[in-house]
Amino acid sequence: MRIRASLQHFLLVPLALALLLAACSGGDDDSSGGDADQSSQAVAAEAQSDDQSEGQADADDPGSEDDEEEGQDAPAPSGDYERALTNIVDDVEQRLDDAADEFQRAFLGNLDGVDLDDEAALNEALAGALGDFVPRIVSIVDGGLAELERLDPPDRFEDDHNRFIAGLREITRLQREGFDAALEADFDFEAGFDDLNAASDALEAELERELSPEFNALVASFFADDDDEDDSSLADLVGDENVTLRQGDSTITVGGQLPDGFPEALILPGATLDSTLGSEVDGVRTAITFWETEQEPSEVLDFYAGALVEAGYAAEQERIDLPGFNSITVLGADGEPVVSIIATGENGTTTVILSLVDF
Repeated sequence: MRIRASLQHFLLVPLALALLLAACSGGDDDSSGGDADQSSQAVAAEAQSDDQSEGQADADDPGSEDDEEEGQDAPAPSGDYERALTNIVDDVEQRLDDAADEFQRAFLGNLDGVDLDDEAALNEALAGALGDFVPRIVSIVDGGLAELERLDPPDRFEDDHNRFIAGLREITRLQREGFDAALEADFDFEAGFDDLNAASDALEAELERELSPEFNALVASFFADDDDEDDSSLADLVGDENVTLRQGDSTITVGGQLPDGFPEALILPGATLDSTLGSEVDGVRTAITFWETEQEPSEVLDFYAGALVEAGYAAEQERIDLPGFNSITVLGADGEPVVSIIATGENGTTTVILSLVDF
């Protein structure tokens, strides 16, 4: 139910890409969310049903719409409260993460071809994606709150339970006001969401302090540190198609496809392409590609030692072989790297980062 976490994550995307582009220049459908509500109800119903009698289970039979609704509205027995509470919170948190990932893909899709220097176009792209994202988030949160209110907490958790729900409603009220403001034409996205995140953080910290340690342990996913979460790869973020962003005469391309003109000889057999990042600044093209393979790092470098010659990079190669880390660098006439290949192995998987300049 932490809308703040989703906002904080996806608002960094255009800013990070803009900074990356500046560095390269050298310093010069199912958006209604209705099924999300039903699924969160199903999680609580499943947690409640394990210890119920066969007759009560029959009352939840989906063959009868009235019986199903009655079964979902019934409070959980106190003995199942802890499990039902944790399941609901974990389920809603996961759905919010999924919604945020889909938002990011939609937002970057809207940015395809947009000049990052055009603030109005950038804001329009973000507002367009928010128009679908907000109703889905609201539906997920409302569904989760409804499920929490249907629980029947034991006496030892009754105060915590009521305080938790009241705190969630205050946080979501604040965030909905922020969403409403974001849809206004003159909204300052960066400053506005900085303020919203700070206010949400303060309310969340206050709520965590007010709850007992035992209750906090049951809703740990709500208070989890976002920095501990794994970042999605570029391919996960934008999908199969590449997205090209512009800033003046320069471009950045991100996605899951190789850039045009990538040397076929440098495609590692049997490897899986994870993501790509490309740029063009002052007519110079640069590409960074990320791969995974089951081959050992030394085997990867053995392949590239010959493949680089085949691709026309006949210059002297500088190779480093260390346990779990191998690299090859080819320098251009000016002494600057034109090819860099790094292979690192862990748990039977080798990650390969191949960078090309002016290819």
